[in-house]
Formats: sequence, structure tokens, C-alpha cells
Amino acid sequence: MKMQNVMTIVFFACWTCYGQAPGTPPGALNGGSKRPNQLYQQTDAAEFRVQTVRRWIRSNEPLPDRVAQLWRLGDEAAVNVMKIIATDGPLNETQESRALDIIHKAFEHPESIRVPNDLQPNATMFLLQYLDASAPNDDIKMRIAEVRQYAQTAKARIPVPAAQPGQ
Repeated sequence: MKMQNVMTIVFFACWTCYGQAPGTPPGALNGGSKRPNQLYQQTDAAEFRVQTVRRWIRSNEPLPDRVAQLWRLGDEAAVNVMKIIATDGPLNETQESRALDIIHKAFEHPESIRVPNDLQPNATMFLLQYLDASAPNDDIKMRIAEVRQYAQTAKARIPVPAAQPGQ
């Protein structure tokens, strides 16, 4: 009988500490509030890519030479920058420079771009036109022109596979 009481107390203590049914999202049982130190947030893949671009725009560190997350984006990088501008407001000069770096990296390896439509820099041209209109100096305008040319030639830079002998 004593063992049964101990097991019951342990069961209720564990159940109370855990406090959530399986499949219940974090914070659902306490009114939806999340703990301030909760690092993990569930996001879909598209939102994750926006957050990645946002992190690089806000970062003070230079972009590394090899950023595979950006290589796969292509024109989506410009869409993500526009989403950031829409939610966070206009970019300052440093952030504009970082955005140009991101767009350049997004078209650096066109063979890695996941979505074929993202090889066409439609949103990129729109974003670069917007940035050009608000560019504070000629240095930024020159960089915009370079990135524009680089993005437009991305599709032509895709390596053509060599023909196999005997085919």
C-alpha cells in the first residue's frame, strides 16, 4: 500500500511538472505566453530563410566567402530583403551595403539556385531600383549597378555539362 501511494505521488509530481499533453505547442497551456529565454521558435522553411537574411543584414560581421544558404536563394533573396524592409522599415547605409552583398551572394552560384524561376532576377531588379532611388552616395549607386549586372548574367554563368563520350 505504501509503495502504491509513493508511485501515485511520483506520477502526479511528474505530470504536474511536465504539464502539457503530447502535441500541445509550447506555451499553449499558460495563455500562450512564451518564456523569455525560449530560443526555439517553430517556423516554416520560407520564414527561416527570411530570418537568415535578416540576421545577415543586421550582423556586424562580414559575410563569409561560402554561404550555401544564400547561394540557393537567387531572386528569393531580394524578396526576403523586401519583406524585411516592409516589417522593419528602411535600411540604413550599412544595411543597404549588406543587402547588396546578400543579393550578390545569392547569384554567385546560379547552378545551386533551388527554384528555376529564381534564376530570373525580377524582384532583384525592383529592389535595386528602389535602393538606387534612395542611395545616399555614388559609391552605393556604383555597387548597385555592379550587382544589377551580376544578377542579370547569372543564368549565362551556369556551367554547361560536358558531353559524355559515346553519346
